[in-house]
Amino acid sequence: MLQASFGIYRKTAFSGVSIHADSLHPSVHKMAVTNAGIHRILNLPLSKAAVEDEIHHLEGIAALNGLNINVRLLVNRRRLQRLLSDSPASTTKREKWLRLPFLGRASYKLATELKHFGFRVGFYSLRTVGNLSSIKDRDPSMDKSGIYRVSCGKCDATYIRQTQRKLSKRLQEHRTKEDSAVRSHCINTGHDPDGISITLLHQCNKGNVMNAFEEIETIKAAGPNLLNELDAVSLHKFTRFYYNYNEYQSIQE
Repeated sequence: MLQASFGIYRKTAFSGVSIHADSLHPSVHKMAVTNAGIHRILNLPLSKAAVEDEIHHLEGIAALNGLNINVRLLVNRRRLQRLLSDSPASTTKREKWLRLPFLGRASYKLATELKHFGFRVGFYSLRTVGNLSSIKDRDPSMDKSGIYRVSCGKCDATYIRQTQRKLSKRLQEHRTKEDSAVRSHCINTGHDPDGISITLLHQCNKGNVMNAFEEIETIKAAGPNLLNELDAVSLHKFTRFYYNYNEYQSIQE
């Protein structure tokens, strides 16, 4: 009578190349391929020969990516952990997680400190392939929307605002609309409205993120040359404190 057997299948195109040990990535990311293989070993009904074959395969992947690890020892540890977790005496406790950027050794030290307060940390990488290269054509800055700064061109006067439309349309409105603070400034000072320029500070969509960026950039630019009415800006208490808005307000008064 034939008996079914199981094994690990990989495509012929599988090269085993993963995140190298020298890359600026958290160790859990570098171990992802190995951990996934160990998970399969422990969860699939593999024969002893299939287990040995998979361990040798994982050792080759680790060596290819510069990982100095003992795969066989990790398999035994995970198997022991599973046995202990299945025992009646074990209790499960809900963990609190934090998502933080990975910055090297300092991130590991921070994770250790946070562990004392009951937090576990999940790291993410600041650099991805999408950050390094993109085949998509970039939109011209004047076709984007977000937080922008308008500069007079003849003096240091600036204006900070948000828009969900193209910068080119907002620039034209600041040059022509009667109620524009920038146009009013140009008329009062005799400066040419056609000489003003616009710069995109943050590209973002509508909502709380856009409002927060507008608030921060407005307070950062606070001074005698800012054309915005700061009292009309909805300011968070922390933002007022951080950018010393109250101090600036008292000077203006």
